[in-house]
Amino acid sequence: MRWTGRPPSALRGRPDILASSSASRRSAGGSYPCPPWTRIRRCGTGRCGMSCDGRTAAAPAGPTVAALAALGPAVGPIRDEARSQGVDFVRRLFEEWASGANRFDRPGEIFLGVWRGDRLVGVGGLNRDPYAAGGDIGRVRHVYLLGAHRHLGLGTLLVTRLLREAEGHFRIVRLRAASPEAAAFYRRLGFAECADPAATHLIRVRPIP
Repeated sequence: MRWTGRPPSALRGRPDILASSSASRRSAGGSYPCPPWTRIRRCGTGRCGMSCDGRTAAAPAGPTVAALAALGPAVGPIRDEARSQGVDFVRRLFEEWASGANRFDRPGEIFLGVWRGDRLVGVGGLNRDPYAAGGDIGRVRHVYLLGAHRHLGLGTLLVTRLLREAEGHFRIVRLRAASPEAAAFYRRLGFAECADPAATHLIRVRPIP
């Protein structure tokens, strides 16, 4: 599915369709650091960290979720807010990306961004769980939304998409909730508490074929 400007009217407000092509992008070895509705023209804003051609496209009205290939300038507000609040896992995200230790680029992995218009307001990733012995366990990591954009359903949109991406790659997805509020959020999404030193919650996903 490709377009050069604003998505067709039938797709506006449909982030599930706008961002549904990530599986094909992964199989083709590609992903988009630009807002996802700028498929061919890219964003033209310089915020994506790539060299854009300067032709901007109108953003869709609703939020969109799309794969991020780089931690470009658009992620700066997330880094700065998390730093001011002492959120350590966002610091680790940037450090591990810079060092190459974790760029969510192994089979089954993906790093997603949540966009509202042309602004990146949240991020989250799916790794092979580095604390599990088997390769069939995934891990949701580094989920963060800007404070002004919480309690709007965007976190649910992001994590639900991560779980959909996990289908066919992993059998179980685990995570460590950083706070009681985060724990309650993941329970509402169907995660169960687990007694494991390396995780607080887990959920089963569609098994590997």
